[in-house]
Amino acid sequence: MLRLWPHDGVRLIVVTDGERILGLGDLGALGMGIPVGKLSLYTACAGVHPYYTLPITLDVGTDNETLQKGPFYIGINEHRARGAAYDSFIDEFVTSVKTVFPKALLQWEDFGNANAFRLLNKYRRQLPCFNDDIQGTASVALAGILGRCRSRAASSRTSGSSSLGPARPGPASPTSTRRRRAPRA
Repeated sequence: MLRLWPHDGVRLIVVTDGERILGLGDLGALGMGIPVGKLSLYTACAGVHPYYTLPITLDVGTDNETLQKGPFYIGINEHRARGAAYDSFIDEFVTSVKTVFPKALLQWEDFGNANAFRLLNKYRRQLPCFNDDIQGTASVALAGILGRCRSRAASSRTSGSSSLGPARPGPASPTSTRRRRAPRA
């Protein structure tokens, strides 16, 4: 199925099984908006060209009875796969990703707690992957801290002051032992 995607240069895949969509719960195949939305953020905020992205929803059924009985549900009208059948399907999917898109990063998104940690631990050494719900918040917090550190380091180079680390005289300080060069004419 992955070979049917019209682009061969995929570098970023966001995949869900629709089990734990935001605060809405098990949406099954109707969770497709999450991978599309996440990849849109990568495009809008990080400049990742959509050509290199692939949103995927793995339809393994849903335990949401209302959706199953509804006339507009687009997914498999069965209870969610669990256990060996689920694991085999995920194994086949990961193997296919590694074969068809060997340079892709796989982002696990909105998997239920019973599977999220287990899948991340199982596949993190097989291909580049992360789980946004488990690692995303910490990554964003760390990126914010690092960005602030870089910002302060850059401003300290231009202004001579910094609030990171121990206080010491900077190049603009009257107690600095460095000699200043005269501006060139």
